[in-house]
Amino acid sequence: MPQWLKEVMDRGFKPNKIYNLPDGLFSYTKPGDSVLRTHPNKLIFTLEGIPGSGKTSILDSCRDREIECIDQILPVEPKSEQPVEYFLESEELKTLSVLQSNRKISLLDRYYVSTLAYYWASDKITGSCIYSKVLSWYQKAINSGAIIKPFTVFLIHTPIDKSFIRKNRQADINSGNMWLSPDFLNYCEEYNNYFYTHIEPHTNTVSIDGSCELCVIAEEIRSYISKYG
Repeated sequence: MPQWLKEVMDRGFKPNKIYNLPDGLFSYTKPGDSVLRTHPNKLIFTLEGIPGSGKTSILDSCRDREIECIDQILPVEPKSEQPVEYFLESEELKTLSVLQSNRKISLLDRYYVSTLAYYWASDKITGSCIYSKVLSWYQKAINSGAIIKPFTVFLIHTPIDKSFIRKNRQADINSGNMWLSPDFLNYCEEYNNYFYTHIEPHTNTVSIDGSCELCVIAEEIRSYISKYG
């Protein structure tokens, strides 16, 4: 076992707890820090949260700050009738955008955990069985480099009622639109918390109070990122 990997595992990272990871998956670790970096020349920050968390507004506020801001590639919110490959390919396209950028820091409006959360919550609501397929994609894509573990994830925890107000929506469990279902949004939030506790506990996460004004949230995130600029 390489010395660097032994040092990582000594800090509590147990890759075999989830799935077998190749020794060379992580490019290097920051000396004296438990944060794992998966690409030596890139710092990937991602915004995660339910609709109305302010992700798009935050991204827009960072565009002129030497940051590669990568928008949500999907033209619309995910819908169950769209093929799963549509979403998986969009996450891989985001990775390509990061790698092709000449900037050190990238900020993404959502990344692969959102796709995982969507299908996990969909399974809960509709009884479909697609999540296992998406989880298998995640494992293969991480190993192949088609997606890259972020340097830091901003988890914006937004109350459901705040989400509906900001999106100018009303809850409607009978509409057929899962984004109008409070249960669906709660499942998405629950999965985000689960993912970074049990599947990627070694990923650095920053919890953000999504009930604050969006300008306050944006400033908090910009201030955090600026430490690495």
